[in-house]
Amino acid sequence: MRVQRRQQDGSIAFDLLDDHDRPIAEVGGFLRHLGARACSPNTLCAYAHDLLHFYEFLELTGLNVDHFGPPESLALLEHLRRVPSRRPTGRLDLVLTTTIASGDSATRLAPATVNRIFAAFRRSTST
Repeated sequence: MRVQRRQQDGSIAFDLLDDHDRPIAEVGGFLRHLGARACSPNTLCAYAHDLLHFYEFLELTGLNVDHFGPPESLALLEHLRRVPSRRPTGRLDLVLTTTIASGDSATRLAPATVNRIFAAFRRSTST
């Protein structure tokens, strides 16, 4: 799975593509909804990546959106708290970081990012 950035009618749009490079329809509809509300490209990109985390979790666990309930929400939260962050920390104070076997930073997703992932999922299934 991956996020694809593209030009559409003079603006920037994003798609979440499955493993066969096909857009995931529910995510596409949600991102178009956000675009119609004049959200910035940065916001669209953030939500696309948030939903990438969610759909990767579904794929990892063999679940689908229709069977996602409170027990799965707890499992998703536990999973997201272990996901390494791909971005450097934005904090201005000292932060202790470690590395994992591959040499990557062991800095995890920020709590605000985890909360936004849950919000993205809830909003994408209600539009």
